[in-house]
Amino acid sequence: MAQQEEEKLTEIQQQIREKQASLQQDLASAKSLQAQLKQDELRVAEAAKRLNHTQTALQQNQTETKKLNAERQTLQQQLNQQQAVLAEQLRSAYMVTIMTTPRCCLT
Repeated sequence: MAQQEEEKLTEIQQQIREKQASLQQDLASAKSLQAQLKQDELRVAEAAKRLNHTQTALQQNQTETKKLNAERQTLQQQLNQQQAVLAEQLRSAYMVTIMTTPRCCLT
């Protein structure tokens, strides 16, 4: 009977050692996964930071583009007005030339 109990005790001790070894492996794996998770979180944070900078730059570019488009539109309107004034001045100059030039010199 003592031998059976001793064998049973040895078997239980072996099971305990196996469970401890398995637990140590699980702990090591958890530690490794935790370190990997930390690295992944750092990379995500860095990507979020870059995305924020990119969005800010994009917003600034869009604002500048709107400003430049408004300026271009203003300049185009000024150019159109200047062209209209110049055309009117040319018509007036032509008319003055026609009216002041003797008929004999027009043909």
